[in-house]
Amino acid sequence: MDKYRINNHNPSKKIQVIDIETGRVLKSWTYRIGKGEGVTENRRIKNANANANNYIKSLQNKQTVASDIAEYNPETGLYTTPDGKSYESIDEVRRANEESRRIAELQETEDETGEQLGELEQLIQRSGRAQRQTAERVGARQQGQLMGQLQRSILGTGGEAQTLGALVPQIQEQGERGLLDRLTGIEAQTAQQLQQVPKLAIGQETTMAPWSKLNSKYKTK
Repeated sequence: MDKYRINNHNPSKKIQVIDIETGRVLKSWTYRIGKGEGVTENRRIKNANANANNYIKSLQNKQTVASDIAEYNPETGLYTTPDGKSYESIDEVRRANEESRRIAELQETEDETGEQLGELEQLIQRSGRAQRQTAERVGARQQGQLMGQLQRSILGTGGEAQTLGALVPQIQEQGERGLLDRLTGIEAQTAQQLQQVPKLAIGQETTMAPWSKLNSKYKTK
């Protein structure tokens, strides 16, 4: 359905283009003597009608070009997008839409990166716990094997149980020190890896900063 119609307003002797939805006169051309285009009244009316038709065509062309990304307002001469923002040209609309698309993609990337960093942090923590559990199991097994070897060596050669009993505390202390050293190393490695996660997040924020400013610019426009 056409949005505009041509009206011959005889009292004012003007050919008008009217917005059917609002009823407002968008533009008019007079066909009064000495003001309209043409010598005779018929010629002036024809010329005014031709101007009105050309004007409607230009409005329709602008709306066609805008398509579904914006609506052209002939009263203001601005293109209004579905989010309520207004632009002076369809090229500005396209540029704004392109920037919005890029910002949305970057925001999605930032969200995904945040999730990945969170998963990385959890993975580092799980890895640290697994390494500690492994170190404790290996330490206990090695200490048990060493005790077994000493027992077979001492008692198998006719040694006394007291000799073995005197060595047990030393072996246990050495095993505990060795285990503590390994656990301390694992803790330090885990802490160092976790410290790298915030740095990755900061790097992501630095990359996003120019686009965040651009996003703010279009939000406040």
